[in-house]
Amino acid sequence: MSKDKAVFKYESASVMVTAMEDHYWISHLYSIVPQKGHATELMTMVTQWADENQVTLILEARQYGNVHGLTTSQLKAFYEKFGFTGDAPRMTRNPASQEKHSL
Repeated sequence: MSKDKAVFKYESASVMVTAMEDHYWISHLYSIVPQKGHATELMTMVTQWADENQVTLILEARQYGNVHGLTTSQLKAFYEKFGFTGDAPRMTRNPASQEKHSL
């Protein structure tokens, strides 16, 4: 299993993307300043990268830590805007083709 990792950042938001054997795992999506569109812009950047590189993205849409954050159902709706499917918490986003590339 590969352990290649990259951190994408936009304004106050950041997310870690880790290369696995047959997909890329998204974790630690966080925005210091909520409700400013930073996480939305960041996810747009990540999904565009995934499309350009024809990679599958997988994540867990689950509320954690901050009780003032989004609920699991709100997170599921957020990720669905970017093409993720599946029952929360595990959601997947496939590109048009399944060629594999590295970070």
